[in-house]
Amino acid sequence: MSATKATPTEAIAMTYVITETCIDVKDKSCVDVCPVDCIHGSDDDRMLYIDPSECIDCGACIDPCPVDAIYAEEDVPPDQQAYLEINRQYFTERQAARRRVDELRPSLGSDDVRSVGSAPSAMTEGLTPSPDTTLRRALP
Repeated sequence: MSATKATPTEAIAMTYVITETCIDVKDKSCVDVCPVDCIHGSDDDRMLYIDPSECIDCGACIDPCPVDAIYAEEDVPPDQQAYLEINRQYFTERQAARRRVDELRPSLGSDDVRSVGSAPSAMTEGLTPSPDTTLRRALP
């Protein structure tokens, strides 16, 4: 019987995971309430990440998240399972994690930053203004 050795990213047990709705939002309410400062993300990142080696599994970050992006590992929805690996990978191979986020949710450029409270991408993708919609410039 041969045993297979876990790769470094597989060996890291996750506690809480940040998922797709954080992408291009990065509200940081979760960062403000984390008692151990285990939630990270730089200006180069499109989302935040929870460091599983620092997280104390307290759950303080869940309720403050305005886009409901944070789940306990066992509660991550089936369509968000890829973010388990992305969160693990971020702390061992940042560039690979960033590429994976871009593959799952391509950036539309600097104008893609959603405001807190906006509809998740799945609800707004493919919507276009009707032909009779006109944009008016607000006068000061």
